[in-house]
Amino acid sequence: MTSMHSLFKAFGAVLCLIFALSFATPNAAADHVYTYTTTPSQLVATFTTDPMAAVTTETTILAADLASFSLTGSFYQLDALVSLVLDYNNFGSQLGYQRINISGNNSVGIVFPDNFALSDYSTPGTYTSFFSTLTVTDVTATPEPSSLALMLAGVGLVFAMRKRSSGLQEAS
Repeated sequence: MTSMHSLFKAFGAVLCLIFALSFATPNAAADHVYTYTTTPSQLVATFTTDPMAAVTTETTILAADLASFSLTGSFYQLDALVSLVLDYNNFGSQLGYQRINISGNNSVGIVFPDNFALSDYSTPGTYTSFFSTLTVTDVTATPEPSSLALMLAGVGLVFAMRKRSSGLQEAS
């Protein structure tokens, strides 16, 4: 009986360690919502993304994949948004650029030099430049119901094993 008791005790210790580590480890890939606003009077536009991983390289977001957008500048009349490119690489330039791709009569890509550093895309805050404003918002992850149920079942199992092992100790 003693070897069975020590096996349960070791198994319970491992489960407790795994449970504790699941809360101690930070979320490695936090999601962000990006709100990008252009300010020149003829090219006013605002874009808000759905929660997404931090931008670490040139990233194209199709109009259908944006949470919302608005093209209110006079330049956009009769045009439709195709995509927004965050951290656009403008001919190998080290400066930050954004590109708005539209279709219609103009059928062009509008490029804005905004000088946002790549680190700005992964750090929550509001950044402004001569032509635009970038707001990065952190998204708090909420556990799925199945993950929460599994965690609670594990906690219950640990307490059941603890009670059983204390019962075995009293019987010895």
